[in-house]
Amino acid sequence: MKMRITSLVVVLLCTANSFAQDKKTITKITEFLKKREIELVKKYGSSPEYEKEQRGKRKFILREIDLNNDKKKDYFVFFNNSCGNGGCDALILDSNLKIKGDFSLVETPVIAKAKIVNGWKVLNISSTGMREVIFNKQKQAYPEEGIANLKFIRYKKEKGDEIIIEQPKSTWKEMKSYLY
Repeated sequence: MKMRITSLVVVLLCTANSFAQDKKTITKITEFLKKREIELVKKYGSSPEYEKEQRGKRKFILREIDLNNDKKKDYFVFFNNSCGNGGCDALILDSNLKIKGDFSLVETPVIAKAKIVNGWKVLNISSTGMREVIFNKQKQAYPEEGIANLKFIRYKKEKGDEIIIEQPKSTWKEMKSYLY
């Protein structure tokens, strides 16, 4: 019985706070990701054939959550089609689509803590163990040096914590993905 109640609370937390359903938002994020992909190809190079083949096949899961208490939606973008052994890539975008976090080796769950440091919620991100990720005031972003380099922590649930993304018990296919 306790397990059912816990599962129900987790589902309600996710449903109430973070699922992106608005078609306008999906389109806005998709267009942003397409432009970003073009910029990355120009910067780092890539085979034109590969890029043409991948266009429209890249997948992401989108969650909306206010991470800085400005009453505006921030976006957690989880890229779920080209994950390696260590995890997937993810982005955090503010309400103006400015990148506030660019992560690799992200696993689930990803949790926004109630605790705020430097104006933004502390994140607990799984990356071969749970890591605490704190917003960098000087860079105005979460650290980009790689969450796998951060020390392990033991997650302690506190009132006000929100699950941003959590893998379903069976497969990623159960989660709504969008293509770009």
